[in-house]
Amino acid sequence: MRSCNQSINPRWSELLHRAVTELGVVSKAFSRFHQYSLGNQLLALVQCEGRGIEPGPIATYPRWKELGRHVRKGEKALTLCMPITVKRTETVEKDGQQVEQEACATWFVYKNHWFVLSQTDGREFEPKPIPGWNAETALGMLGIERAAFTMLDGNIQGYAKNRQVAINPIAEQSESTLFHELAHVVLGHTAEGSVNSDSKDRTPRDIRELEAECVALLCCESLGLPGAAESRGYIQSEGRAVRPELGGDNMSASVRTHRSTAYVRPINERGRAWKPDPITNQFRFVIRMAYACHEGQVPYVLTWGLANDVMAATIQVSGENIPMPKPLPKAPKLKVVADWKPSIWEAAYRLDAYHDANLKRKCPGFVIEHSCGLSLVHPSDCDQLGADDSDIRQNWRVTHTGSGLGFGLTLNFKRAIDALLLAASFPVDWTAAAYAIKVSQEFRLAGNTVIATFGRGCERDSAKRRLAGMEQAA
Repeated sequence: MRSCNQSINPRWSELLHRAVTELGVVSKAFSRFHQYSLGNQLLALVQCEGRGIEPGPIATYPRWKELGRHVRKGEKALTLCMPITVKRTETVEKDGQQVEQEACATWFVYKNHWFVLSQTDGREFEPKPIPGWNAETALGMLGIERAAFTMLDGNIQGYAKNRQVAINPIAEQSESTLFHELAHVVLGHTAEGSVNSDSKDRTPRDIRELEAECVALLCCESLGLPGAAESRGYIQSEGRAVRPELGGDNMSASVRTHRSTAYVRPINERGRAWKPDPITNQFRFVIRMAYACHEGQVPYVLTWGLANDVMAATIQVSGENIPMPKPLPKAPKLKVVADWKPSIWEAAYRLDAYHDANLKRKCPGFVIEHSCGLSLVHPSDCDQLGADDSDIRQNWRVTHTGSGLGFGLTLNFKRAIDALLLAASFPVDWTAAAYAIKVSQEFRLAGNTVIATFGRGCERDSAKRRLAGMEQAA
């Protein structure tokens, strides 16, 4: 390798320096396939074993078509479990009136929509000949064998086990992946897994990935192969050089320049539309680093850029003493009502404790009144607290003291106190009559906020949608 293109290739030390200082990109190969649950993976493996199909990456018929492959005629699809959200409108009785409200439920059904890679056809990858390099010769000299790729996750580009390497047949950069997996074997990472799998002395995963990808970067650059930007992005996401929080509080004060880059994928590539993946810790690290520099008056430059449909945030710090990232300050919580910690035993028994919407009348129970005009109520037909074998810590309700009307929630004592304080923090005159409060916009905002915070299931989801509608209308 040393004599190959020695005159035109840069020194390896320069390549490694550029790997952590130049902007890299996150390869789309790591997000081309859906990440299936463990149950669905086991279900797919059982079906592949029963039909004699070689396991491999799984995708639907349209997805294979987008990837340039087509399902062979006569192939039978695999059956997996998938969630389905069903919305409907139901009529409920609330405050003595028939009210229509939206309800939703998630069902899990079994559908046969998926096919394995071995059930598809497409143009096979034919690597171009590289002067001075032959993969089979290198494998033979290193004593490493190729193995069939049997992982169901198509986002995995390859893996190494013992003295074998397996490369995804549809890997985006098969040569770089091969170098990466060969490095795992040559550097002894796979031997560590078989000998010291439970030992704390094993090399951490981020260090193993960093070492292997650095080897892949050096090999590809030396042979003139593409993929340097993707390798830099992978190194920057795994390496300690751009993620000092992995190494503890040992950032040297002698460092004069620090550069970190975080990547945020488009919303349509961050998981399901209704539940996208959270923003990466790497992005939070960049923001925390900027905040620490601002507090310490250390010069820094924070830039944004778009490369290959991926948003990148880069911070570059220069100075004598580069600070450690600091946690972002939390906004102070505004509490209109002071903390209220009543005792269960302070409850007083009343025959008109709360209004029962089903019975359309007031019912007895134990009441703890708050000065704001709201109360905690524990329904009971017995005037002795706990004498009816009921758990007095459960089944508490937050009601309007004057009318006995409630929010429709049944909570434990602690959560009921929190719900009452949350409702009391809104600018609503709870001491007024119920008919006067209902016409207030703040009352609807307070009620939906309490239900969205402490409710469950469909009621909570409906309250969140109502809050979103109110926000848009405002």
